[in-house]
Amino acid sequence: MGDVLRRNRPHALVYQRIVDTLRVRIHDGEWQPGQRVPTVAELSKELNVGQSSVREALRILGNEQLLRIEQGRGIFVADAPKLPPALFDHLAMSAEVTLAALFEARRLIEPGVAALAATRASDEDIAIITNAAREMDELVLQGQEHAKPDLLMHCQIAQACGNPMLQKMTEVLLDLHVEGRARTALIPGVVQRSTQYHLLIATAIAEHDASRAEALMRAHLDDIISVLQRAARNFSTVER
Repeated sequence: MGDVLRRNRPHALVYQRIVDTLRVRIHDGEWQPGQRVPTVAELSKELNVGQSSVREALRILGNEQLLRIEQGRGIFVADAPKLPPALFDHLAMSAEVTLAALFEARRLIEPGVAALAATRASDEDIAIITNAAREMDELVLQGQEHAKPDLLMHCQIAQACGNPMLQKMTEVLLDLHVEGRARTALIPGVVQRSTQYHLLIATAIAEHDASRAEALMRAHLDDIISVLQRAARNFSTVER
């Protein structure tokens, strides 16, 4: 997936399509933290695009702190994503408050993003989203780690919506949620229900049913918010 430039998005600028492709390589772990990435010339030849477009894409990924550009040495994958101090302060809040706030924000954004994705998703988008949902389902059934396909599905839906601002907003929220993902996974039944919602959402997007995709994404997030609220109430009761 990371090796194929998304040529089926003719409306996107060339450098933005390069950004999308390289970002997937980083998120999928094809390019590891600290690894030196190919040169501008090598990427230009591999992706069959101009070097100026590659430079612009690398500049953007550098600004996003996904890449580290060192003059005279080369370009490297950042050791870890860096967030503004205010976001670190937010993560330092109690687990219940942090997760509740994140899911509330996600609930306001992601259902609309899913609706747009159902309308605009390409065949490649649909394949990635569907495969990610199925892979998550298989891993959960096997009792294995499933965070990678879970995150990939949500990120791909954001990309498929065709709005770079909404995509970036969604990715920031998902990056923040990584800190709390392990906590929510410990709550009985959450992962299994999330898997079923993912499969249903993927089907709605594949069938280009915007209203159903939106409703399912909202129901998915409402379900987790409800569980978090119950957990917070139980925690308060125990503390008293």
